Amino acid sequence: MDSGGTKFTFKWWIEEHYYCLHDNGERLTSPEFTAKGLEGTTWTVDLYLRGRHDDDKGYISIFLSRSGEDGGPESIPLTFELSILDLGKSPFSSGELVANFEKGQAHGCPRLVEWETALILFDDDDEENRNNVLISFDDDEKIFSPPTLSVLCRMWKSEGINRRVEQVCAITRIGVENFLILHEVENFSSLEPNQKNSIHFSSNSKVGCVLCSLHLTDDGEIMVEIVPSNSNHILCILVIALLSASGDILESIEYENLSFALRQDIRKRPLKRTLTRRSILDAQNFLVDDTLRLVYRCFFSTGVEFEEILGTRHGMAVATQNQVCSNSHTERSYKASAERLRACPSVSEDLKSFYSRQRLTDVELKTKTKSFSAHTAVLCARSPVFETMMSSDMEEKSKKCLKVDDLEDDTVQQLLLFLYWDRLEYLEWDNVVKLYYAAVKYEIEKLKLICESFLADNLSTSNAGELLLLADTRNDADLKQFVEDFILENEEQVFRSDEWEKLMGTNLQLGMKAMLLRYNRK
Repeated sequence: MDSGGTKFTFKWWIEEHYYCLHDNGERLTSPEFTAKGLEGTTWTVDLYLRGRHDDDKGYISIFLSRSGEDGGPESIPLTFELSILDLGKSPFSSGELVANFEKGQAHGCPRLVEWETALILFDDDDEENRNNVLISFDDDEKIFSPPTLSVLCRMWKSEGINRRVEQVCAITRIGVENFLILHEVENFSSLEPNQKNSIHFSSNSKVGCVLCSLHLTDDGEIMVEIVPSNSNHILCILVIALLSASGDILESIEYENLSFALRQDIRKRPLKRTLTRRSILDAQNFLVDDTLRLVYRCFFSTGVEFEEILGTRHGMAVATQNQVCSNSHTERSYKASAERLRACPSVSEDLKSFYSRQRLTDVELKTKTKSFSAHTAVLCARSPVFETMMSSDMEEKSKKCLKVDDLEDDTVQQLLLFLYWDRLEYLEWDNVVKLYYAAVKYEIEKLKLICESFLADNLSTSNAGELLLLADTRNDADLKQFVEDFILENEEQVFRSDEWEKLMGTNLQLGMKAMLLRYNRK
C-alpha cells in the first residue's frame, strides 16, 4: 500500500477537562501515537486551554506536534485538521491546514476559539444541578462532571487518493479530589484582628495535608485561607458554609477558579461583606458557646491522573470508516458507559455505607467503655489476626466478641473505618501513633505503612525520642533505622531537648544505644 493513500485519524477523550487548570503557556499533551501509514512518524496533540502565548490569552490553542526522535524522514508534508467536539454545540475546527513537519516541529491553530465561548458548559438545568451538588455537603453526592471533551485530529499526505484509514483512540483523565472539612473557631468573640485560627486536615490521598486558616481584618471582615501542602495541586472550587447549632446551613458562599480565561488564585477569600464579626455576634444562631462552625467543601485539581492509548483500527477502507464514524450511537454508548461507571460507588464506598448503616452485623469489638458492631467477614479479610481469632476454637469465636480493651474508643472507630473504607481521615500525631500500634498488633500491613509514612513525614527533633521508642517496642527495624538516621543528622537539637531527657529517664538503655550510634557507624 502506498503511503500517500492513508488518512490517519486520532481521537482523544479528556475526562474531567473542566478541572484542568493549565495556565497560559501550559499545555495538556495527548498520549503519544505512531502513524504507521505516514512513514512511521510519531506525534502528539497539544492543547493550551488558556492560550499558547501571551498574545493568545483568552483563546484555546491547539497544535499537532511531531516527535524529535521518531524513525521517519527528516521532514514530511501533511494536510491536517484539528477539532474540538462535544461541548454541547457545533465543533470548533481549524479547517484544513498544510505544513511541512520536520522532526520536533509543531503546527496548528493558536486561536481556535475564545475560551469563554467554548467552555460555557452548562445550560440552566445543568447549572442548577451543579450548584445543588456543590452546596449539599452530603458525603454521598458525587462530584459534578460535565461531558467528556473530545479532540479530533485528521492528517494525511497531500498527494494521492486516500483509500485506507488508520485510527487511534486515546484517553486522558484529569484528577480531582473533593474534601469536606469542619473548622470550629472557639472563643470567636475574643479573636484579635490578624490573629490566625488554623487547623490541619490530613488525608491518605494525593492532596495530602491541607491548611485551613481564618482571621479577621482590621475592619472586622472574615478571611478564609485554604492551602494544600503540594503546590502543584490547585484549589478550583471552594464552598464555605456556616452552620447553626443544629448543623443546618445558615449561609453558603461559593468561589471557583474554572470560569475564567486566566487561572485565578482563590485560596484566600473573604466571606460575604454582610458576614462581619459584628453581624455574627449580633445574630442569635451563628455561635454555639462562642464557637463559630464552618464547613469547607474543597475541590482540588491534581493534574493528569491517567492516560492511555485505547485502541487502533488499521487498514479499514475510507468508505467503511466513514460509515462507522457516522454512526454516533457507538460513540454515545462509549461515553454513556463511562459516565455511568464514574457514577457508580467503589467497593470501599459500598462497604463504608454498609458499615455506617450497621446492617447484618455479627460480631462486637469491645473496649473498656464501648462496644462496636462489625462484620466477621470484613474483619477476617483485612486482618490475619482477626481471622485466627474467629476461625479457631477460641472464646472470641463462640461469643462473637473481640476484646480490644487496650485500644481507645476513637482508635477503634478509625480502625474500623479503615478496614471498611481503606482510607483515613483527620490524621494527627497522637491518633496515628495509636493506629500504628493497632496496625502492628492486628497485622494490617497497609494501615501500618500509612501510619509509618505519616509519622516519618512529621518527624521532628521534639518527637524523635517518642518515635524511636515506638519503633523499638514494636520491633519495626525499618522505621527505627529511619529515626536513628534522623537523630544522627540532628543530634545536638535532639539530645538537648526536654523530650529526650524524658526518654533517658524511662528507657535509659535505648537512649544510650542511640547516642552511641554516632561512634558505631563511623
